[in-house]
Amino acid sequence: MKEANQLYDGISGIVDYVKSRGMYCILITNGTQDLSKLDPDVFWVSIDGLEKNHDSVRGKGVFDKVIETLYKYPDKRFVSLTTLSRHNLDEIEPMCEYFSGSHLLDGMMFHFQYPYSGLQNIALDKDERRRVAENMIKLKERYPKLLNSVSYLETVSEDKTCYPWLLVVVTADGKQQHGCMVRHIENEECSKCDMGCYGELSRAYALKRDTWEFWSNSIGFTKLI
Repeated sequence: MKEANQLYDGISGIVDYVKSRGMYCILITNGTQDLSKLDPDVFWVSIDGLEKNHDSVRGKGVFDKVIETLYKYPDKRFVSLTTLSRHNLDEIEPMCEYFSGSHLLDGMMFHFQYPYSGLQNIALDKDERRRVAENMIKLKERYPKLLNSVSYLETVSEDKTCYPWLLVVVTADGKQQHGCMVRHIENEECSKCDMGCYGELSRAYALKRDTWEFWSNSIGFTKLI
């Protein structure tokens, strides 16, 4: 029986096919697997905080495994993906400080936990998300690896237009998911959603220059002239 932690057997073929069609390919990983035969445009590595917080979510010793992976593949592009909740709210600046002095990551991306049923107690409310976003705008001046665009951060907790059809997600079992990821699980409430993937992509579709810079720095999008 395949372990739950293993990669989907056909993932390499999916990555190659996506790139052969002229599309950009992001592979989201927990950073503990053999990535030598995979060549997406970027790996988004789930990092939930520094060692204590990350291991409290992922398991003891997992943070060290992630760091080992980042050292192991210096020629691959890695961007950390951190979902913010009440558990790791205070980890943003320490993470920026920890990774800014190394070449382990090409950038860092943060977004906000959606309050799925059963997770409302850890998701940030509207005012909390707004305060965090305002603080991240200030942190960008000190930490260039913090890739979130100001255009996205300024929309956090505000009414905004989202274009979820821009993104196609392939899950670990090989299934494709089109459109809103929340909708595949439960009825969505857009007013409570500040997911960075949709937020940044939707702002890029709206031709916001700094958001195009976010995608250019993350996966190699052509810069907006």
